[in-house]
This record gives sequence, structure tokens and C-alpha cells, in this order.
Amino acid sequence: PLPWVRALIEGVIGLGFLLGLASTLLRHRKVLGFAGMAMALAASLAGGGRVPTAGSVASLPIHLGLDWFLINILLLAVIFVPLERLWPLRCQSVFRPGWTVDTVYFLVSHLLVQVSTWLNLLPAKVFFAWAVHPGLQDWVRSQPALVQFFGCALAADLTEYWVHRCFHHRRWLWPFHAVHHSSTSMDWLAGSRLHLGDVVFTRAVTFIPLFLLGFDQTPLIAYLGFVSIHAVFIHANVSWNFPRWVEALVVTPRFHHWHHAIEREAID
Repeated sequence: PLPWVRALIEGVIGLGFLLGLASTLLRHRKVLGFAGMAMALAASLAGGGRVPTAGSVASLPIHLGLDWFLINILLLAVIFVPLERLWPLRCQSVFRPGWTVDTVYFLVSHLLVQVSTWLNLLPAKVFFAWAVHPGLQDWVRSQPALVQFFGCALAADLTEYWVHRCFHHRRWLWPFHAVHHSSTSMDWLAGSRLHLGDVVFTRAVTFIPLFLLGFDQTPLIAYLGFVSIHAVFIHANVSWNFPRWVEALVVTPRFHHWHHAIEREAID
């Protein structure tokens, strides 16, 4: 409901101003705090949540995902910043070196969400439409939603593993993936440092088995939601230790931090 949206906008602007003020009072460097307060004040003067709308908002054929970016950055920050402050693996600031670079990657990937989504789905629909077997898809959809969820995870993970391995072992692919490994600090934001070619190629190939198997929408969306949070979590600066049987099945931050290490014995 629009009144809820307006109230949420006003609340976020107010919270932004208060957090900017707190940052200015508590931090030695004042620039971020003043910037936060200035942006909140500018948003409020521009109308904030009170901006009038005449009728329904028109949908454009081409759009930038600024709303997608704002929702994601807010949600992920609310989840992961407290976790990293309460259970840190390494003592580092939230605004550690390189955070602006990672934020720009995060912004660009979300602004281009419409283009990247179209590119992710295109290869499967164009080059593999001939391989669709309605009988197989009907059998897959007849399975319980939980079984389909794990089927999505298995099909996508096996595919992404080999794509990821190719990026590491093929000289012409490595420069694209090397961008992701250029982060010198690991936290929830570091996982967003990805070359657009890396993202599109990996997701396009990973989508092919999901397209051919024809999973129902609900378990597919549930898997996409899980893998989105998991991809952020495994880069997070948290010191959680999991039982070995869990680490044998699901990648954890401790395991994935090895993958990003520079020591020779940790590589691959």
C-alpha cells in the first residue's frame, strides 16, 4: 500500500540523518557523516515520502534497477553489518579499504538488472529450446516443492562448479574472474566485485539445466533467494564455525575465504 511506502521512505530518510549525525560525533573522519546528513536533508527538501503521484506509475520498456539496488543494499546491510560487528573474523572497519569500489560494482550490477537478466535467459531459450522434453518437465513438476528445491540446488551447483573451474583454469577466461579475486578485504560487500562478463556467462550457463528441467516457479524462486543470500554470506567477515558434515555439503565463510587467499597452498 502506498501509505506504507511513503512512511517507509520517511523513516529511512530520518534514520539516515540520525546515523549520519552519530557517525559525525563518533568517527574521527567526519566526511561520511556529513555526506549522510546532507543527502538525507536533500531528500527531505525534495519531498521525501510526500511527493505527489498522479495516477498509476507508467512502466517503461527499458529501466534502471535503482529501486532494486536500494532495497538490496538496505536489506543486506541490516543483516550482515551487525553480524560482522558481533562475530568478526578479522578486526576491520565497515568502511574498509576498497569498499567504494565494491559499492560501485554493486550499484552497476543492480542498475543493469534488466539487461543482465535478459542476457542470462537468452542462451537457454535460443540455443536449447529444441532439447525441452515436456514429459520430463511434467515429471519434475510433479515432485514435492522441497524435492524440487534441492533439485534446483544440485543442478545449478554442478553446472556452476564446472563454469567456475573453467574461469580458474582457462587463460582467456581468468582475466574476467580475476576481478572477483582482486578484493584484499573479505566482507559481505566483497562478493559483489564481479565483472559483468563473468556474471552473465556463469548465470546463463547455470540457467540451462534449470530451463530444461522446468521446475515450478515457487521452488525456483526459493532457490534463487537462498543462493543470493548464501553468495553474500560466504564472503562475510564472520568467525562462525560449522560442523564438518555441514561444510561437506554447503560452502561456509571459513571455506570460501581459503578460496580467496593469496597463499599458494590455498589456491584452488
